[in-house]
Amino acid sequence: MSLDWQGLKSYIQSDDVNEDTYIEECFDVAVLMVDQAFSKAFRPVVIVDSVPTVVVPPKVLERCYLEVGNELFNRKNAPSGGTQFAVFDGGTQPVRGPRDPMSQIRPIIRQYVVSF
Repeated sequence: MSLDWQGLKSYIQSDDVNEDTYIEECFDVAVLMVDQAFSKAFRPVVIVDSVPTVVVPPKVLERCYLEVGNELFNRKNAPSGGTQFAVFDGGTQPVRGPRDPMSQIRPIIRQYVVSF
């Protein structure tokens, strides 16, 4: 895998060096979560040394790492999933986002995993 925590930092567009440790932790957790989800993958299957092996395209995995890492990082600013957006009358409208960091990649994982 060529993607690392600095790729997540670039994706998040963070210039703050004080957040580097936190971004690295988010990336490491995202990799663990995504790899666990894809461990139940069923297709596409290729035969490697007489063993059926699932091959998830590397770019798909990298996108999932970025999406989950981004969700984990953004929890720092909105731990309960809430945020606010400006509305036309000049006020703000509270919006509740998904609390599950894997929610953004579920449609992708469904292509490879039977019961996700």
